Amino acid sequence: MSYVVLARKYRPQNFSQLKGQVVLVQTITNAFLNHKLHHAYLLTGIRGIGKTTTARIIAKTLNCSNLKNIENNLIPCEECANCLSVKNSSHPDILEFDAASHTGIEDIKNMLDGVSYSPALGKYRVFIVDEIHMLSTKAFNSLLKTLEEPPANVIFIFATTEIQKVPVTILSRCQKFTLMPLPIEEMCDHLTSVANLEKIKITKEALGLIAVKSGGSVRDALSILDQASMRTSNAEITKDAVQKMLSIVSKGEIEKLYGSVTSAQTTEVLSMLRQIKAQGVSETSILEEFLEYLYEQIQKRIQNNEHYSNLLRLWNIFLPATYELTYAFNKYAILEIIFIKAMHVYSSPSVENLVHSIAENKIVDILKEFPDAYFEKVN
Repeated sequence: MSYVVLARKYRPQNFSQLKGQVVLVQTITNAFLNHKLHHAYLLTGIRGIGKTTTARIIAKTLNCSNLKNIENNLIPCEECANCLSVKNSSHPDILEFDAASHTGIEDIKNMLDGVSYSPALGKYRVFIVDEIHMLSTKAFNSLLKTLEEPPANVIFIFATTEIQKVPVTILSRCQKFTLMPLPIEEMCDHLTSVANLEKIKITKEALGLIAVKSGGSVRDALSILDQASMRTSNAEITKDAVQKMLSIVSKGEIEKLYGSVTSAQTTEVLSMLRQIKAQGVSETSILEEFLEYLYEQIQKRIQNNEHYSNLLRLWNIFLPATYELTYAFNKYAILEIIFIKAMHVYSSPSVENLVHSIAENKIVDILKEFPDAYFEKVN
């Protein structure tokens, strides 16, 4: 039997298994129980958060012949012809449409041709449109006509990662749900449960790192865990092993880099950047890890009521740099220049210090630190 990846093997099959989406589950469940189903739903959120999976759960729940209500938890029976057809992806009334590869008006018209037909097996005909933001303007207009006068027993479920690209005219005719990234603690619990079921030996610290790097995406987290489990047969997976696998800079290296930056040790900083890059870590990853550590330091200083304006100046240099690296012709060269620039700015007097020095008549002492060429002599 072929191997089933963890992200597919542990895909939720009903609302009770859907992690971290309490608001959506409660709202949809109440709509079912009170017979107030909307004709169009729009699910949005980051990649791997479960938009398509949620759409399939809604479709299956809509059409289950023996739907169970256990303390207001709607659970499909998984045994009727409708549930089995959904499981096999062969249900005649549940149609999935990929808008990313079918963007034109003719594609939408072909899909909408099936709207007028009555359900063949279930109670509803459900049209699941993934990545709806990819549709063309004409395709959206064609779809809009159907949404304005939806046929009975037809429900649309749209999914998108970029809701800002969906026309307002479409949004206004849908019930919108934002699927929330799974919190780190809940993600750790879920990964621990899966690891135990799969008999994967992994440390708590390694699971925590996977949870953080998944960005709240359950699919990404399970994919990382799956990959980590392939690295060793019986040995326990450690945090260090996950770091190497994902080419992540260690916290210790970032701490040293931060110390060198704030003490303006240019040679040391450049040497450390070369060492980190030699480990296979991307320039973007280096920058992101440094920004994450910088954020922690700013938060600490705020909590301790300490001066942090210089750190904000660093933040204002490093954050835009993440965009610069995207289009850089030589990413490593740009990275080095960014750190050199950051050291120069950090060691320069802040506006607050200059104002204070002017008030105390000490401005000359500060200006002595800079070359005479920086200033025009006033007669």
